[in-house]
Amino acid sequence: MTHERSECDLGSPPSPALQRCLLALRAAFGDDGVRARSLHRALRRQLAVGAPRRGRRLRPALVLFSLFVAGGAAAAAVGLLRAPAPAPSLRDADRPRSPARGSSPPVTRPLAPAEVLTESPPELPVRLASPPRRPPRRAPAVRTEVPPAAAKVSEAPAPAPSAAESRLLLAAVRALKRQAQPRQARALAQRYEAEFPQGALLEEARALAFQAAAEAGDADAPALARSYLALYPAGRFAVVAARVGARAAP
Repeated sequence: MTHERSECDLGSPPSPALQRCLLALRAAFGDDGVRARSLHRALRRQLAVGAPRRGRRLRPALVLFSLFVAGGAAAAAVGLLRAPAPAPSLRDADRPRSPARGSSPPVTRPLAPAEVLTESPPELPVRLASPPRRPPRRAPAVRTEVPPAAAKVSEAPAPAPSAAESRLLLAAVRALKRQAQPRQARALAQRYEAEFPQGALLEEARALAFQAAAEAGDADAPALARSYLALYPAGRFAVVAARVGARAAP
């Protein structure tokens, strides 16, 4: 009992329990030792009242109280550390900051003129114009003058010989072939040519005339044959006329 009262006395040195409380208070409040001492003295005064009877009962309460105070102080300190710094007000931000004494005002260096990058226009590929192509030379059109077509004589169908023509020519043929009278046959053929100059059997009469002259041995037989070829170059009796016309006069 005597030892417990001495610990609670204000003049006695602090007990280990109070020392722990003091250390906890100092850890909670940091450098604020004045506040820690005031709390320590208040605790010692409360412990001094009724120390003979409640010394042992108050010791655990003192420890719990000190731990509670230390925990609250530590939580408050952590909250202060975590709390964001107050944002500067608009008025403070608008106020120009006065330079500190002894410090020279900041020298504003002139800004170097920005380099103006003049982008050159992209070079477009130059297309050389090809020389104009000369039109291909056209060969001069050859005008082929087509000679006027020979007038085609539309040969009308030969008219049927008359009965007189037929009788006269048949008599000349009989005299030459059957009767062996070439001179009479020539005379009948020349008579037909004289009477029917546009007759249907005129070619046959002229052929019969140069054949009869050749049979009779007349000198004008080749001339009659050549005359026939001149009139009928592709006639039916052209081969015979060519053979007779090639003979020499006797």
